[in-house]
Amino acid sequence: MARTNTNAGFASAMTKIDKGAFSRAREVKDNRGSFEKPEIEDGTYVSTLVSARCGVDKNSNGYAAFDFEVSRGDYEGTRVSKFHSIAERGNRTVEQALQSLFIDLQRLIPDEDFTEFSAEDIEAVVSQLAESTKESGITYQIGVKNNGNFLNTFINKRLDEEHGYETKEEEGDEELIPEKGDMVFFQPPRTKSSQEFTVTSVAESKRTVTLKRTKDGKVFKTISFDHLEWE
Repeated sequence: MARTNTNAGFASAMTKIDKGAFSRAREVKDNRGSFEKPEIEDGTYVSTLVSARCGVDKNSNGYAAFDFEVSRGDYEGTRVSKFHSIAERGNRTVEQALQSLFIDLQRLIPDEDFTEFSAEDIEAVVSQLAESTKESGITYQIGVKNNGNFLNTFINKRLDEEHGYETKEEEGDEELIPEKGDMVFFQPPRTKSSQEFTVTSVAESKRTVTLKRTKDGKVFKTISFDHLEWE
């Protein structure tokens, strides 16, 4: 994860990227620093959003970050973060990074229409998000997966009754199930590092997926859930 500062400037950073990338990214539809890694088991958790911010990192790339605190169960009080760096990473493009951010924003604010949002609008809504959700008593279901020295966090859905979501307590050891269209990372045999893939099919009973590699379209079949890494 890139080191970040607290200076504002997300919207300014967005003016330096391909202008069409931002417009196209906000159309996406949801198909499904130095730090000490929090001690928490893989699973899904009910949590509250305690902090949300935008800014630029030391390389002048825009970012958005969301901090959650587990609100129930054995890990109550544990904090985890979801970080979006709007920059190229391996075979991931800036547009794909923006799409990932817009998908999470759709999950955080499911009643908002982002198709006409500007970068300044994102700064404004993110800056107010933690306070507004806390005042409304809104909680979120998040997933966490340990990945070596890192902890992958992803936002599943909003849990307030007003929007028709269940509010029952989630078990901490519930397995994370990939869905068709998910973007994941996987290290193929005889390669030195993880690469980006799209999930094209899921065999939940067998706990395997079929993956399509981003850089060349090569298909990998019957890949175990255990070998997948989330951003």
